[in-house]
Amino acid sequence: MFGFLKGKILVNLEKNSFVSGEKIKGRTILKLKKPVSARRLKLVFFGERTVSHRSISDGRRTSSTERVYEFEQDLDIEKEYLNEEYDFEISIPKNLIGAKPENETLGMAMNIGSALIGGPSMTKWYVEAVLDVPKGFDVSKRVQVTITEQ
Repeated sequence: MFGFLKGKILVNLEKNSFVSGEKIKGRTILKLKKPVSARRLKLVFFGERTVSHRSISDGRRTSSTERVYEFEQDLDIEKEYLNEEYDFEISIPKNLIGAKPENETLGMAMNIGSALIGGPSMTKWYVEAVLDVPKGFDVSKRVQVTITEQ
């Protein structure tokens, strides 16, 4: 939230659209105003989707965000950070998009249920760099990417 007071992180990607099975390549750049002691600098690749829920008793709709996939990679360890650059590479799993329930009947029931009560939205994919600052606000930057099936 207030991490911007310490400086900023940039996440530069070679491209923003990927096919499952490809590698996300890029560079994280720290531009801090003064040295910051942090637990670590990490990169997170994750997918989120919004799920709508309808109450059976009163019919009200609510929604929540669920994380459908997450991969974390440490770029550096606990130390004092200032202005540094880190190259990174993340492999996207091959069946990331098309994963279906093992039980076909269960999958059909889930699709029907989702249609009736709103169900999940499309998954949004992100690459996020986080400077994990103890007893303070983290410095982070999130970039949305597009992932499609082969």
